[in-house]
Amino acid sequence: MSKRILIVTANEHETQAILGDRNFFEYEEKRSSLNSDANFYHVGKFGCYNAVHFELIDQGTIKADSSILSIYDAIEAWQPDAVILFGIAFGKDNEEMPDPRQHIGDVLISKMVADYESGKIKNGIQQSDGSNPESGRHLVSAFQNYKKTWHYSINGREAEAVIGLMLSGDKVVDDKEFKSYLFANYPRAIGGEMEGRGAYSACRRKGIDEWIIVKAICDWGENKGSNKRENQITASESAASFLRHVFSKPEAFDKLPSKQDPNSRSGEHKQGNTNKPSGQGLMQVCGNSADTIIATQGSVIYGGINFGGKQ
Repeated sequence: MSKRILIVTANEHETQAILGDRNFFEYEEKRSSLNSDANFYHVGKFGCYNAVHFELIDQGTIKADSSILSIYDAIEAWQPDAVILFGIAFGKDNEEMPDPRQHIGDVLISKMVADYESGKIKNGIQQSDGSNPESGRHLVSAFQNYKKTWHYSINGREAEAVIGLMLSGDKVVDDKEFKSYLFANYPRAIGGEMEGRGAYSACRRKGIDEWIIVKAICDWGENKGSNKRENQITASESAASFLRHVFSKPEAFDKLPSKQDPNSRSGEHKQGNTNKPSGQGLMQVCGNSADTIIATQGSVIYGGINFGGKQ
């Protein structure tokens, strides 16, 4: 049975990077049957795999339409085998350092996630008691393997993909002192973002062990005003290139435990939406006939779906 992956984005640049190549991602727009679920989904075939994508209405974790509740609803509606948080993150090492280890567009992959928000403050000192869960072992293995054969050039430089500890919290980090505080407390962290701890909580509650963060560096958690939009687009496109590289491998996710009902047809909503694209005229990326589903934050696609090429 083909594996089904839920891909989650959190802003328009991340979403466009996922949806932009219609030759790779064949999808149609669908809605969940859950009354609580306000999201619009893109359902179809992403490379070799069934996929569901949606964009969060709110960034972060704790708002009503941010990651924890939205991903919980998405899992309930689409029954994915794995969850991938895709997009942009802040990095650790500024490019202006004498010997930088990171650059804008380098891809960060979570091996573990540190919830830096939860804890206790006593005598002016914060004592963290946030969880540090490990990402899914089969997803980590796949991304670790295929990062070795991924090549993507940004301004003449080869982007890199790095696996390690990712920080996650609801704060938009744009402060040198707070960033220094975070990395002083988590010296092995490679960067940070805002949705990962919510994704982990939703996956744990729904019994999904295979989840991971794949996000590229768009800033350094300080002085974000300079080239913000350009850097977010650069990072989103870099992360999308890496994701497409992995999803083009038919054996990448063959070890993922399947949570789908073997009696249901591949790629369909669990509650029976059977309106599927014919795929006529689309380039077949690989021999797998699986569908893909994608969803994005705050993005709505109106009108008919053009299956004849890129958006």
